[in-house]
Amino acid sequence: MEEHYRSTSTIRYLLGLATFGMLGWLLLSTAGPASAVDSRMLAGTFVDEGPLLDGPGYVIYVPTLVRRWPPLPYAGAFDVPDSPVWDSPITLSWEARVPLDHYPIDGYLLEESRTPDFAGAVTYDVPVTSVPFDVPPKPFGTMGTYYYRVRARNLWGLGEASNPASVLLLSTRDDFSHPQTGWAPRRTSYWDLGVMAAEYSSGELITRVEDRFDFTIFSPMRSAPPTPYSIKLRTKVIHEANLTSYGIVFGGNEGTFCGVNRWNASDPDGCFSHYYRLNVIWGGYLKYGVARIDGHRDAALGATGAAFDWGYDTLEGYEGGAYGWNEWEIRVYDNGFAVYVNGRLMRTLGDTTYIHDPLYGIFSSTNEYNGARFRHDYYYVEPLVGASATLPAELLRLSAPDGSF
Repeated sequence: MEEHYRSTSTIRYLLGLATFGMLGWLLLSTAGPASAVDSRMLAGTFVDEGPLLDGPGYVIYVPTLVRRWPPLPYAGAFDVPDSPVWDSPITLSWEARVPLDHYPIDGYLLEESRTPDFAGAVTYDVPVTSVPFDVPPKPFGTMGTYYYRVRARNLWGLGEASNPASVLLLSTRDDFSHPQTGWAPRRTSYWDLGVMAAEYSSGELITRVEDRFDFTIFSPMRSAPPTPYSIKLRTKVIHEANLTSYGIVFGGNEGTFCGVNRWNASDPDGCFSHYYRLNVIWGGYLKYGVARIDGHRDAALGATGAAFDWGYDTLEGYEGGAYGWNEWEIRVYDNGFAVYVNGRLMRTLGDTTYIHDPLYGIFSSTNEYNGARFRHDYYYVEPLVGASATLPAELLRLSAPDGSF
């Protein structure tokens, strides 16, 4: 080796470039073309077979660390929500590194798409100081999967794209296109949940109560927005059995699954131990009524206890049909609520006992015949805005003592 240092020839340097972070070999030679680099050098192989270059001279192999060039940022790593996001901005966080600290990241390009191939992607220019980043909110009621990837940027340009990440966006304006909204039996008067079911099918929710003289409340266990808000349910009968029913539940109290069956129905623990109930009963025609349920009686028939009940009105032919689709709506205010069918105001009630309790759902029951089966097209829970956000006082002045008119 000493001979090499005593050489007075001009030393030339050849560098076998490799991916940053891998070991390459630096070739020092006294002669020969600069392009004559043995392939084994690029692979990090130590060569000891003598001179590789034409002409006299010496060959020395010295290990060296070769840097990435140009020093563009590496692909980022996402931190996305594990659970579906409900009616809120999607918050994304990520980290990215650079090969050389003196070329730091100065921003990011975030891509958003409805498809994993990022066709027609929307892009957002995100400053470094804005991470975590709230993606601009979607219109209320938007549902579906969104795909994201990000590229860091520095003085040299955009770096590699991250691996895609996906987020499922759900809404209380539910069109039943996503089973993740979680409709299921929550309170029932029968011990066997096998005869109580909520099934998602081709963009509809099918509810079933198969036992006689029983009821079930189905719910996604989500909270309604603050008053004023609206609940809309569009439903059609499947099994035309006498005195089967469905309807809207709102003002329900929170809790886990109740475990309430016909033998301990008065148990106040758990969800929906009290609520308001719009009940629509089929019998070749439709009749409907609203009651405030303050508890459940222990009874062989799994009965509910009503604090007030306006009785039942018949839905006239010009108001809606017994065999087709009907849209029922409850508008909830601080001073009471109003009942609509197919866009027509039917009643107002001034009761406010459970107005601010948040849970909502679908009520269904059977009587002398089993098989309460209904198709539900949508269940929309959304804030009231504009003129509809106020319940006219003159309507309440016309109300009966129980709040109805």
